[in-house]
Amino acid sequence: SRRLSRVHPSTRLRTGGGAMLAGVTLQASEALRRSDATWPPLLSAIEGRLPWQPVDEAELAAPAPPGGPLQWGYLHADFAYASHSQVHAEGGLTAVGTNFPMVILFANSSHADAALSAAENFTEWLMGPSRPFTRSRVQLLLCGKRPASRDRETAVALAARLLGHCLETVELRDFSHAAEYVVQCASAIVESRKRRMPSRFKVAGLKCQSLPQDPSDKLRVAWVSQLMQIPGVSEEIAKVVAERYPSPASLLEAVKCISERGLPGVDDRSKGLSGEAFLADLEYPIRGKKSTRRLGPIISRRVFQLFHAETAPEHLLL
Repeated sequence: SRRLSRVHPSTRLRTGGGAMLAGVTLQASEALRRSDATWPPLLSAIEGRLPWQPVDEAELAAPAPPGGPLQWGYLHADFAYASHSQVHAEGGLTAVGTNFPMVILFANSSHADAALSAAENFTEWLMGPSRPFTRSRVQLLLCGKRPASRDRETAVALAARLLGHCLETVELRDFSHAAEYVVQCASAIVESRKRRMPSRFKVAGLKCQSLPQDPSDKLRVAWVSQLMQIPGVSEEIAKVVAERYPSPASLLEAVKCISERGLPGVDDRSKGLSGEAFLADLEYPIRGKKSTRRLGPIISRRVFQLFHAETAPEHLLL
């Protein structure tokens, strides 16, 4: 999945302990190593946990981004890494992975516009056919106390890069926070090598058994499939939720309105009670029977939290 996300400042990132990670190496560019703001906290975070090497920029023929050197690096794996969704899409164990799972760009959130301009050109270079990064996820880590996405124009620019250049953005409170995030990503890549997939990615045609496969209604099929990724949400539940909220935008807007105004009959406007009551009374048919069942507070809360703009990252269902 592609994303633009914010890591809450109070979040403690879990990195799987202090042992040295085996099989993944951080390759750091010269600009990154020369940065007094970025490199010291990054080096402190990875010491004894994640090995690193300098990027051979001459061999890669890395371009000089406009506006000055771009602080960047990448995670190199000594095994072919493939994401959960890619493994499923390409037929399981036969999926073609990459030894370059992640490219990371670092910038201060106060210089987000300049960073985006440089990152856009750099991403185009990365994805060139002669480069080894065509299957890599590219993430821009914007660090600062004030998230750049709070500015409307910057948020639009971030979204445009996400859609047009597959440039993901993660906002963190400072470069120390970013350093822990890098170690967490490396740890997840290592874990992927030895862990089985916890579940199959539920998609139309495999799990959406009764949803009409109408070529003119692909957006609804995709929306139902997306809702089915939430634990406890079956096809029948997803379809009634999609009937009430026919798009992600409509569901996001409903959650926003309830967060601001509350629900009728619910005095507490906190995410807890409002979330449990949000869809709890929505009824869905029981397959094979003529009766219906209420969605209930647990699944209602999961949907509400997932689409709430201020939900802390540890509550997100990734």
